[in-house]
Amino acid sequence: MIDLKKVSLTFGIAVIFAFLVFSIIDVFYAAPEYGDYCSEVFDRPMKMGYDANCTDIQPDETCYLDRGTIRYEYGPDGCPIKADCDYCGRDYDDARKQYETNMFYIAAPIGLVSLILGMYLPLVIEAIASGFMFGGIAVLVVSTMRVFGSLSKVGRVLTLAFELVLIVWLGIKKVSDFERTKKRRK
Repeated sequence: MIDLKKVSLTFGIAVIFAFLVFSIIDVFYAAPEYGDYCSEVFDRPMKMGYDANCTDIQPDETCYLDRGTIRYEYGPDGCPIKADCDYCGRDYDDARKQYETNMFYIAAPIGLVSLILGMYLPLVIEAIASGFMFGGIAVLVVSTMRVFGSLSKVGRVLTLAFELVLIVWLGIKKVSDFERTKKRRK
């Protein structure tokens, strides 16, 4: 029969452990903020319709190729007088991707250590051990999800394959250890 107290304890430890890991990392390694890269100043809208008095401003074509955004400067009459390429969005995206990659390299090993710790805690405290195992898996899953979009196709396959093999191996080891302990008790 399922012991709801143990299930609740396991689930609680897993969830709180995962939140704790990411909260601690955030204290020491904060995510990049959009405002650090881009100002919140928005350009006035260009005059609607054709105006013979406005000069056509042609932005640099390489701006879009370099993942930039065209920012127009407008004169008092509402006509564009200058076009510049703004790379703040690109720079923020690059910083965010680097942050997510670094988060994976920090959090994934913590998740693996928690998973292994859960395997080796005494069976007397099985609910606590299981909580750390589930918490480790949760940290591993969340950190993988955060970096997943930044990985190449091959990187995604290799990361997932490694994690799956490791978890299956640890699961087989845990089950075999449990069976040995169970036989010794008889």
